[in-house]
Amino acid sequence: MRRIAAVILLLAASASGAELTITSGGRRVIDINPPGTTCRAWSYGAMPVAGDGGTIDTIYTAGDVLTNHCREGLTSPDRFGDHIWRHARNGDGTWSGAPVIARDALPWMTAPQTDSYVSHLASPAVVRSGGKWYMAFAASVSDPNLCSAEHGASTSCGSCVSPWSHFALLWAVSDDGITWRVRDGGGSSSNPALAAAVLWREPNVADTTSPPSAYKAIARVSMLLGTDNGKAYFYLLGMFWGRLGAKEILVRIPYDAAAPWGLGGDPEVVHYQHPSYVWEACPGGRMPEWLDDVNSYSIVNGFFNAFTSSVFATTRVPGYRYVALGVGHGTALAGYGGRNNLVAYQLSNDLMNWTSMRFVRSVVPFFGDGLGYTASIIDPIAVQDGSGTIHLYMASNDGDDARSIARDGAPDCATDPSFGATAAYVGVAIYEATLDLVEIAPTTITVAPPAPVVAAGPVRLTVHVTAVDGSIPQGVAYVYGDFPPISTALHDGVAEVVVLLIKTGSRQINAQFNSNGPWSTSYTSLLQPVVQPSHRRVVSH
Repeated sequence: MRRIAAVILLLAASASGAELTITSGGRRVIDINPPGTTCRAWSYGAMPVAGDGGTIDTIYTAGDVLTNHCREGLTSPDRFGDHIWRHARNGDGTWSGAPVIARDALPWMTAPQTDSYVSHLASPAVVRSGGKWYMAFAASVSDPNLCSAEHGASTSCGSCVSPWSHFALLWAVSDDGITWRVRDGGGSSSNPALAAAVLWREPNVADTTSPPSAYKAIARVSMLLGTDNGKAYFYLLGMFWGRLGAKEILVRIPYDAAAPWGLGGDPEVVHYQHPSYVWEACPGGRMPEWLDDVNSYSIVNGFFNAFTSSVFATTRVPGYRYVALGVGHGTALAGYGGRNNLVAYQLSNDLMNWTSMRFVRSVVPFFGDGLGYTASIIDPIAVQDGSGTIHLYMASNDGDDARSIARDGAPDCATDPSFGATAAYVGVAIYEATLDLVEIAPTTITVAPPAPVVAAGPVRLTVHVTAVDGSIPQGVAYVYGDFPPISTALHDGVAEVVVLLIKTGSRQINAQFNSNGPWSTSYTSLLQPVVQPSHRRVVSH
């Protein structure tokens, strides 16, 4: 896969014009921690849904409360991890939630077998149409040991290599968004879990024996309802994990309002065959073999430095109908702050051809501004409400007004290495913010030494950044020259750094301002005279 080496280059490339920006919010709104506790639960994979009045009044998530499910036997209803939750907005703006899809909604789990054992649910994707609610969601299959398609260390239940758990996409329908019926059967597999799935692919021998295999199958989806040549489809944009890595896929399923499950036929996956895209059938929901080939693509110009999290329709971005969001894999912002803490986005009119990747800007400190902790953004998703406002939701773990915990760029819960790849999820909750298009303001950076001429040694410099629109830039100052480079965050547009100037003479000092807020990158340099320090003579008596 193509990779972009540094976030800094992408920020500079989008330094002019309007960019999607987090303009307000960052408040923790959904938290399933038991009352009086913290760091005992997790909520992620938010799926906001607008009500009849156009307001966001329902959010689905995946989540669980910290419990040792492995103490229970294979037939116990408690040997089950993440559920699908529904949260409803209360009159005072708070949210209340409860699980709506769990193990008891899966008929084959009354007498579970190893190959059809489902133990985790994730990634709810919901659309409303014709008085019905339709949901696609991921389920970990062949997963009696609660591995959730992570194949590193074993859990306390047992091995995460044998059996090899993987994800399939299940389907459910509701009349009210509260009570859901999960599709049971209809597919082409003899495995009852996969027969119930609308999309699936069992791992082959190579997928489970070629170390280090990353095979998970389809692990994340987002869904829209659309039409093509007058025919209605459910469109699903998601991530397929093959044994050599992840790639974006676009799938569509015919929509038939008269059918019991709203499904009017087999899914199709788009396949890029130069120079065009071709829709290929997935008989019985089985995804084709080429998806597991690292050299074959469904979407060729999608995210290559981020994982796709979601897609939403909008009328707010001129010239485009759809926005896809993901989490960037880039390096830390100018060497400062954590990684995987930026929301990436791309634009499209047809879900197949996308613009180059950019980053959502942010004016909210430590919230998508590049200064949050590593992996501080999980599963970003947005939706446009009836008034045209774009609401952004994501899972994170920094700040909680209800508990008077300030957001400070550090996780509120300590990371437990025993959780392996899912350690970043412990304690996460759903946060809400507002997105809008904001013009990027040009900036000017200056560097002030303590005196016109300085003595060799440590020298304190003051960096000032101003914006032409009068706003106060926030970001990172990067100072470099023939001394060890330094990155530091600005506070109210100012930063102080101490550099080590050893050589005498006219030394060049360079400074660069980088930001993931609505401010452009700016540069400056100066020639600083440096002299030998004067040594005070010691007089003896």
